[in-house]
Amino acid sequence: MRDAVKSSRKFEQELQTLRILSKNDSYINSQISILEKPSKHGISDIHQLKQELASISEIIFKKERENKQNKSLLDKTAINLSSVVHIQKISGDDGSKKPEDIIARSNSYIETGKLDLAIKELSYLTDADKILLNDWVEKARSNLASQEAAENIFQHVIAYN
Repeated sequence: MRDAVKSSRKFEQELQTLRILSKNDSYINSQISILEKPSKHGISDIHQLKQELASISEIIFKKERENKQNKSLLDKTAINLSSVVHIQKISGDDGSKKPEDIIARSNSYIETGKLDLAIKELSYLTDADKILLNDWVEKARSNLASQEAAENIFQHVIAYN
């Protein structure tokens, strides 16, 4: 089950098999209910989440640069180049509330396997930017919940069998 959840494919068959094998184990059934919806479509894996965040980030960065009042030469160049190349900060300044820093810190968390902290970091963006990220955050939370449920099932089976 853990391998099925880690892949980005549907895992309805595996879930159905687990349901049959679990009989009336209420704990496993509670974890199965968490996996019900994601099993039909699969969950976005880390690689997919990184790619989607990069695409959304570019929209946020472009909007921020275009809305800036006093554009520097760097801002103007970045706006012109954004249709050709992806320009993004690699590491975010600690404590900075600039979108480029928040997203850079979030990417760092994703790289180190801390998806929960990445989601939290993105919550510091403005409401307008968070709207762009709603679907991404939902996919990331689904990934976390599914991974946790699959791990809980695994640990429960190990402990009680």
